[in-house]
Amino acid sequence: LGKQNFFTEEVARFYAAQVLLALEYLHTKNYVYIDLKPENILIDSNGYIKLTDFGLSRRLKNGIAGHNPSGTLEYMSPEMFSGNGYGIATDWYALGCLIFEMITGNPPFRSQNQEKLIDKILTQEPNFPTNMSKSLIDLLKKLLNKDPKSRLGMGKTGPAEIKSHPWFSGVRWNLLVKQKLKAPFVPELRYEADLSHFDSCFKNKSLECLTPKSSKTFELPGFEFCCSPKKSYTKPVF
Repeated sequence: LGKQNFFTEEVARFYAAQVLLALEYLHTKNYVYIDLKPENILIDSNGYIKLTDFGLSRRLKNGIAGHNPSGTLEYMSPEMFSGNGYGIATDWYALGCLIFEMITGNPPFRSQNQEKLIDKILTQEPNFPTNMSKSLIDLLKKLLNKDPKSRLGMGKTGPAEIKSHPWFSGVRWNLLVKQKLKAPFVPELRYEADLSHFDSCFKNKSLECLTPKSSKTFELPGFEFCCSPKKSYTKPVF
């Protein structure tokens, strides 16, 4: 995305549908991801995405994941600043921000001034490009709804109402989850641990313990928690 600046709607839909499935899975386990953004999405050797960095993920308690703003400011939902708590709906808002950025190259709200950015998130509506399809505009308006209770994905059918939106109508969900669809981009790897596709600013950083010391903070079947003085992370078990 950083190299191409923006994707076509077809390419963005391929990645957005996978993020939707990942968030849906986390929500069934009573976790809210919270920190969705392009930097936390990797592409594997098959061209499919991997959601990473669960350091800010929170377990739901009575429908609430937290009360204090958390994550990346451009992707924070309006309810994060209300003081009344936020839950699953904040991930659907972030999905809207992600799709918007994949299509336009920028998140829906921007400002160098933090207070002005928060004000935009709370009070303004995004400016949609004229070349954006009507179905996508409709989807984004519903995902970026400032009322979390009325946001798409929070109805009786949950994420199914996002999947059934016209913009996702061409997605073959059963094949997508099995990775049977052709990916728009497959990275060329010289060997299994090839890091040439990673930006040097990340490769030059030292490892830091950024996640909680206790594995109890994030427990999911099929994952194991690794923690040592040098590294601490949750990784999938294959």
